[in-house]
Parts: sequence; C-alpha cells; structure tokens
Amino acid sequence: MRRFAIFLLGILYGLLLTWFFLYTYSRIEWPEVRAPASHGCHELGHCPIRWWAGTLLLAYLLAPALLFGLLNALAYHRWSRRKWALSLGIGTLLTGLLYLEPYVGRLL
Repeated sequence: MRRFAIFLLGILYGLLLTWFFLYTYSRIEWPEVRAPASHGCHELGHCPIRWWAGTLLLAYLLAPALLFGLLNALAYHRWSRRKWALSLGIGTLLTGLLYLEPYVGRLL
C-alpha cells in the first residue's frame, strides 16, 4: 500500500512538473521566427486531430508523470536517499529539456 502511495506521489510530481515547465516556457517572450506557411488546421481546440496525433500528445504530456511514478515505486526501500534524489534531479532536468526543445528548436 505504501509503495502505491509513493507511486501516486511520483505521478503527482510529474504532472505538476509538466504543468510548471509548460506554463513557464509559454510565458517567455520568445523572438519571432519566420516559418513557412503551414497548410491545414492545427489548433487543438478548433480542429479535429487524428487518433495517432492525440495519442502522441497524451504520451508527450503524461510520460514524465508515469516515469516519475515508476521511479518512485522501484526506488522505494531499495535505493539510498542520495541515489533517489540524484535520479529525481536528473529526471527533473530532462523533463525541463524535453519541454524546452520545441521552443528552442524553432530558433535554430
């Protein structure tokens, strides 16, 4: 039961981290990038999307939460606090880079 609670805490941490990075990066004043005109409708709220695009979007948003949950469930009572903290720190850094890439990739 405790391992499941730790798993849920990892999921909560991953979801909050995802929200934090997406919120923070969306508020930065990024320079304007001239891109070629895209064809079709690509707005999530206004246009229907294909099933595989929706699946990829959900995986992109939920992957850090699931990975942190699994990390917590596997590390509980098996890893030292130092190893656990180091893994969470590296995971946090990688999550930040995962969500930063679409913004920086357009600038290059």
